[in-house]
Amino acid sequence: MTWILAAGAIAIAGWATLRLLRDQPVIFKQLIAAGVVVALLLVSMVFAAIQLATGHVIADPVVFWGYYIAGALLFPFAGLLAVAERTKWSSVVLLIASLAFAIVQMRLYTLWVGA
Repeated sequence: MTWILAAGAIAIAGWATLRLLRDQPVIFKQLIAAGVVVALLLVSMVFAAIQLATGHVIADPVVFWGYYIAGALLFPFAGLLAVAERTKWSSVVLLIASLAFAIVQMRLYTLWVGA
């Protein structure tokens, strides 16, 4: 699931880059796509909680859940800024949030597998 979430975030980053290069703001469809990624993240959080409750061990649970919470908040905050700022800079905000989300997903993966 982590790779799917990271790929979704990269796709949104690419979309935001295209809009940025055209000097266009974020559109509602992009925010819906980000919402889908966040919804999948929440499903992933539930599965992670179930697996941790049934015996999977990770080295640092506080950092692990901190990354999950940070990832869950990135797109909503970017969406609020995108709605407030109706210029090309909203595309920059979404681009940065998308890349940060993908990085958070990769970090979660390394914490999960213990690398």
